[in-house]
Amino acid sequence: MARTRFRAFPAIDPATFFRRVDEENPILDAKRFHLYASGRAALFHGALCLKQQGIRLIYAPVYHCGVEIEALLRAGLAVRFYPLDDKRNCDLPWLIKNVDAKKAALLIVHYFGFPQPLEAIMALCREKGMLLVEDCAHALYSSWQNQMLGTFGDMAIFSLQKTVPLPNGGGLLINNGSIGNPLPGKPCTDGVLWKILVRSMLDFQANKDGAGAGMANAVIALYSRLFEDGAEQRRENHCAVEEDEAPGYYDVAHQDYEKGLFSLARKILRPAPHQGIVRSRRENYRCLERAFSSFPTFAKLFDSLPTGCCPLCFPIRVDDNDRWTARLQAQGIFPFVFGRFAHPLFKGSGQHDVRWQKSIIGLPVHQHLSMADCNTMVRLAVNASTAFSR
Repeated sequence: MARTRFRAFPAIDPATFFRRVDEENPILDAKRFHLYASGRAALFHGALCLKQQGIRLIYAPVYHCGVEIEALLRAGLAVRFYPLDDKRNCDLPWLIKNVDAKKAALLIVHYFGFPQPLEAIMALCREKGMLLVEDCAHALYSSWQNQMLGTFGDMAIFSLQKTVPLPNGGGLLINNGSIGNPLPGKPCTDGVLWKILVRSMLDFQANKDGAGAGMANAVIALYSRLFEDGAEQRRENHCAVEEDEAPGYYDVAHQDYEKGLFSLARKILRPAPHQGIVRSRRENYRCLERAFSSFPTFAKLFDSLPTGCCPLCFPIRVDDNDRWTARLQAQGIFPFVFGRFAHPLFKGSGQHDVRWQKSIIGLPVHQHLSMADCNTMVRLAVNASTAFSR
């Protein structure tokens, strides 16, 4: 029987196509929420809206995945990097001292679903006359003081498929009434997305108990030979790193900035009950937190799980995320690695704060994992640690 694989993001449950959830969604139902193919596409269109407001400069954090910086640059904004403090929060003293542009915006990232210090940040933006852009790619359905992240800034972007099982999906939320509406995404029926959809549904079934799992694994093997031509092995080797973080991304002339959400993805986006997603992810996070509390090899990144936080993963500190990723993958755990490759603009900026790039990985906590899955994952992670120490 094929071994269960614990992937960073949830796979698509085929039953979702037949499920109906009558639940008001605080993000998807927002009046000025616009769907795109990806979070980077949403940011690209948001940056174009900023330009219409006379914004030409945006401050972005040194810890980034690269694709958001590329989207800003391709939209025509100048980017200046700002440092973070030891807790990965905006370095407010630096911003207070160094931000002097009258027409600028500030991009903040709610890393792994944990909120930035919004009260101080919003006060800074008011004082400096800056517009605030929330990057909620990791933070769909996270909240602070009973208000959803993404609703505090002038605009926010989301990477939907990191939280909701989708073949693609991003969103732009505009909260500032003076900002005009963005261009809509073009219809998207890409054949590659059909393959991603089918493969994700197979992955979901392969991790279930019963005869269906064996059949799904057999179909996956056939599917890989017919359609992926070696891509499966590359996928296993690199799945921990966001696909578009590869350095070659910046050599590509065009990305999917103009595309909208995959047509079939709309049918499985709404049936995702957001309250259940938050509850499951928090329970799984706490399960891993308890299990690793006496295991210093895996030191949790955040001191506590704030009320309202919908964690993307269980981020931990490691000495080398490349080596730990390989060890965990060998045990069937495919962690999330953010910011492994900085944008070339940052490399040429003269700044050298790269301490986060190789020291953080995120273990899966998504809503399709059960308590039994989490306990199994802990055992496998301990096995990886034992093998690594030999």
